[in-house]
Amino acid sequence: MHFCLLGIICSGAPANADFSLKVYKDAKAEGGVNWAGMRLYLLGLSDGYGYANVVLVKRQQPPLFCPPENLGLTADNVIDILEKTISAMTVMKRMSDDTIIDYTLLQGLEATFPCKH
Repeated sequence: MHFCLLGIICSGAPANADFSLKVYKDAKAEGGVNWAGMRLYLLGLSDGYGYANVVLVKRQQPPLFCPPENLGLTADNVIDILEKTISAMTVMKRMSDDTIIDYTLLQGLEATFPCKH
């Protein structure tokens, strides 16, 4: 299968839903349609994590993270959370260009909106 997310990645490689830190940095540096696509991807990813929370709560399991009820995350909010997480993990030497940002974003959401279990 070929995959092209608004110009971010176009190749003959199999599609997958994971982007590395390098792909994220490259899209940000290039701007334009690549950055717009990355922003859209990250917002969709955070929405997906939010829907996972709904399912977990419905199953009477603890959610992944607990944002305020009336907070609707924007792409700017999501990027800010991701950037802060990348910075913190880089300082701790837990980030490399091969690190997958999907899980990094989840870690950032968990740290930003911890749950009181």
